[in-house]
Amino acid sequence: MSTAPDFEALSVESATVVVQLSAWQRVRRNTSVRIGGTVMLLLLLIALAAPWLGTVDPSLFDPASRDLMPGKMGEITTLEGEQLKHRFLMGSDSFGRDIYSRVIYGTQVSLIVGLFTAVVALAIGIVLGLLAGFLRWLDGPLMRVMDGLMAIPAILIAI
Repeated sequence: MSTAPDFEALSVESATVVVQLSAWQRVRRNTSVRIGGTVMLLLLLIALAAPWLGTVDPSLFDPASRDLMPGKMGEITTLEGEQLKHRFLMGSDSFGRDIYSRVIYGTQVSLIVGLFTAVVALAIGIVLGLLAGFLRWLDGPLMRVMDGLMAIPAILIAI
């Protein structure tokens, strides 16, 4: 009799198959990524639809409608001098400007600034990376500068 294992007697149920998920599948299963992506998509849609969502021009003001509570009716003076009856959905500021319209139109500015900042940071990073890669003598000093920048706490930079 041989001591070799009987391969026919092994069950297939005990075997586990490991499937490697693609990067896109891992991203889609991550709840944090889905929530963040939904918020970014919502902000992008609000910024694109600002001319239709905004109730009035955000730069229009009327001193008589200063500091109104949300939902109150007031008047806005157009650039042509025409008085418009207007409901201030989020109230008005101390100059009589509609806060809702200013927030809606402000998303456009915020997204443009954020996108521009990311593009500039990417361009600077590519240039510094190429310089450090091609000019080997510059690699060490650039690393020391980056070590110094990373040593500064982010809260100090924010202040």
